[in-house]
Amino acid sequence: MLLVSSYIFIYNSVMSHTESVIKIPIIMYHSILKSQSGTYILSPSVLEDDFKYLKDNGYNSITMSDLINYVYEDAPLPDNPIIITFDDGHYNNLTYVVPLLHKYDMKAVISIVGEYTDRYTASNEVNPNYSYLRWCDISELIKDGCIEFQNHTYNLHSTKNGRSGCKKLYNESLDEYTKFLSNDLQKLQDEFSENTGYIPNTFTYPFGMISEESVDIIKNMGFKASLSCYSGTNYISKDPNCLYTLKRNNRANNYSTYSFFNKILNY
Repeated sequence: MLLVSSYIFIYNSVMSHTESVIKIPIIMYHSILKSQSGTYILSPSVLEDDFKYLKDNGYNSITMSDLINYVYEDAPLPDNPIIITFDDGHYNNLTYVVPLLHKYDMKAVISIVGEYTDRYTASNEVNPNYSYLRWCDISELIKDGCIEFQNHTYNLHSTKNGRSGCKKLYNESLDEYTKFLSNDLQKLQDEFSENTGYIPNTFTYPFGMISEESVDIIKNMGFKASLSCYSGTNYISKDPNCLYTLKRNNRANNYSTYSFFNKILNY
């Protein structure tokens, strides 16, 4: 009887651990334009094919906050959760993406570059071919509820000045790097708060370029998660550390919808 009881206890412990790990694929999109002039620019029709595929195959889009709340607060998630992300904050995300999110009852995460948003807020230019979301656009989309915004640095989306994105320089001390990265990210956090009353909880690495030292810096700043450009699927437990440098799958236009999802959803 004792042996049977011990077996049941071990079995239940293993099953409990297994059930606490969930599979979360994350898709990374960028610009959406009718005229495709780059590998990672998709047409609205292809994006719609992607959304329809996900809907038809029972996937449910969630936000980073949904995922964070699952880990920290045991909040429930829908069956077959998936995260749809768009990097940089292109104005064409408002033009083409938002109507499709409404049509298919989906949500997405947009990570903006603060300097781009400030520049186009000042000029008030709205052209899907080249401009970026303004603070007024971001405020309206937050109210709409179909978009969650995250931090993609204030002005580190660049490979100029000898630095690759937000990576640490070879001859930079940890103190210097901590101050440099914290100042840039905090500037965007402050602008989000001032312009929208909302504060992002996730940091998205520009170009996916990561320095090991950055992980503790963003944790200490209060970010609950971070997004990388490493390909693959994420297996999420209730350990908060699993939320950092999450993998994403960059959507190129040289794959059909079926080929792309058949590849990434079967990792």
